[in-house]
Amino acid sequence: AMTLDGRIATASGESRWITGEAARRIVHDLRYEYDALLVGVHTVLLDDPALDTRGRRQKPVTKVILDSELRTPEHARVFASPGVVVVFHAGGASADRVIALSPRATLIPLVRGPAGLDWDCVLRALGKRGITSVIIEGGGEVAASALKAGAVQKTAFFYAPKILGAEGVPGIGRLEIADLSDVIRLEGLSFRRLGGDLLVEGYPKGSLPPVVQSRV
Repeated sequence: AMTLDGRIATASGESRWITGEAARRIVHDLRYEYDALLVGVHTVLLDDPALDTRGRRQKPVTKVILDSELRTPEHARVFASPGVVVVFHAGGASADRVIALSPRATLIPLVRGPAGLDWDCVLRALGKRGITSVIIEGGGEVAASALKAGAVQKTAFFYAPKILGAEGVPGIGRLEIADLSDVIRLEGLSFRRLGGDLLVEGYPKGSLPPVVQSRV
């Protein structure tokens, strides 16, 4: 969920609520359809999301956190709602934090590279757990790293008719694009009005499913 100028929060981290109830209802509908929801630890620390779903599911959604240094608090709301919590962390994380979080989450250590935790390793580990679809909900740095890694197959931008300005937190972090020819292009765009908000969906170029590609 973003303002028209692409901000997901104020400089102080306030983000509730940028979009209206209709848009938030669609987000819950999307969550219902996927195996897992994924966020970075900054989103957990700032927003303390429950990452829950409305309605009954045969199997609760798996909640995934990218948290290199295991900073997720033991009392975070993500542990209070149904569903397994999986936390990916760097191999050198504090032993005390491992002990503190192990009773609440499945901890999976990964090698941390220059760009952070490797997306191929994250997705392969989730696949081994039977998870075949994941929503990456934030924040901006996690979204940017997933886009740079080519891990994103579809995007959904919920725009509210609001403007926050440059001091707001960007919805997409640094992509390190220096030339317009290198921008990430979206194909197969669709648009929906959700009350006063607008949902724009698209597919990063090269990831468009054949059934959609044939309609473009």
